[in-house]
Parts: sequence; C-alpha cells; structure tokens
Amino acid sequence: MGNELENGSANATIVSFHVGKPREIAHGSKQVLSAIFKDASTAVHHVSATGVEGDAQGDTENHGGPDKAICVYLQSSYSYWQQLGRALAPGSFGENMTLSSWTEDSVNIGDIYRVGSLVVQVSQPRQPCFKLGIRNQWPELVQLSRESGYTGFYLRVLEEGEVGTGMEFIPVSRAQHSMSIFEANRIMYGKASTLEQYEQLASIPELADVWKQSIHRKIERLK
Repeated sequence: MGNELENGSANATIVSFHVGKPREIAHGSKQVLSAIFKDASTAVHHVSATGVEGDAQGDTENHGGPDKAICVYLQSSYSYWQQLGRALAPGSFGENMTLSSWTEDSVNIGDIYRVGSLVVQVSQPRQPCFKLGIRNQWPELVQLSRESGYTGFYLRVLEEGEVGTGMEFIPVSRAQHSMSIFEANRIMYGKASTLEQYEQLASIPELADVWKQSIHRKIERLK
C-alpha cells in the first residue's frame, strides 16, 4: 500500500475532465450503444449519486449507478501505455476524470476524498470491456489492462457537489482492512489466486456489490 494518502502529502489533481452521451459504434458487423467516446470539458459539473451532469451510459445494465457514479483513470497509467509505444490521450479509457500523482497501488477500496464540494468513496476497480478496445483500435488493450492492473476505478458519491478540472482530491479517511485497486485486480484476474485471497477481497465492506458477486462465484467454484 502507498503511504502518500496516509500522510496527505500527495493530493491528486483533476488534470482532465470528460463527459459524453451514448452513440452507436461498430462492433464487427453490429452496432452497439456506448458513451466511451467522451469530450473534454473545462466547465464545473454537478455530480449526484447517479453520475456526472452532462454524462450518460449506453449500457445501463453494466455501467452507471450509485457504485459507478464516476469513472477515474490515472495519469501514471497512461505513462505505462506510452512505454509500450501507445501514446493514449486522457479520456482514452472513457473516464470522467484523469488524475495526477496517484497509482492503482496507492488507492484503497473504501478511501474517502473531498474534491470541490463533492465527497466520494472508492467503490471498485474498473472492469474493462470490449468497448475499450474499440475506442482505442487496440483489442488487446482490454486483457492487457486487466493483466497490468492499470484499469482505473469507480467512485460512489457520499455528498453531491460541484467539480471540475484543476480541483484537488483531499483525503478524508483511509479505508481500514481493505486493499489497493492494484491488489484487487491481481486477485480478480490472477490465475493463481487462492480461496483465502478471494474471501479477503469479498469481505471488504465498501467493495461494490457487483464485484462481491463476481468474487463469490469464484469462491463457489473453488469449494
């Protein structure tokens, strides 16, 4: 776990903010509805428990809702893809916010932050789907992001508020008996994960229900 958030010395800044509406995109011979293509915004947006003003989801069964009100991706993770020869711009992961300073290893599930007048809590790692590959014309990116652990994460809203580019994430409380986004991804997607690790992940109170359900299915298969 990173110590940056524990001592408050590395507050993250919103370096880019994005919103988008659903549109049809090509998926083989079919068209699917998605809002993964988002536009950068310099405006201040109201954020409620169900999401960002001006933003929407194409697949409301798998995206959006209280545990996925805000999608976050980290500037440090974009640097990783650049090292692989892919210079992906902020917004390429369909995130609402691109944040500076942090890594997936320095953010814990359940951490609470204040940004602007908004109070948010980390709810789960982002689960990349095929639309990420379409968005970046790189089908392998879906699996690569899972394997690397650089998936980004979701926030739930504890107090509605206004937020925009340049605002700082100020830690309110650090989740106890939790684990980092990176570690959660390692357990979820790792081939050698144990029953004990799955149970530890599923026991995190603040973890989103959809992730708990996925982990419980893995647990049942091991029993």
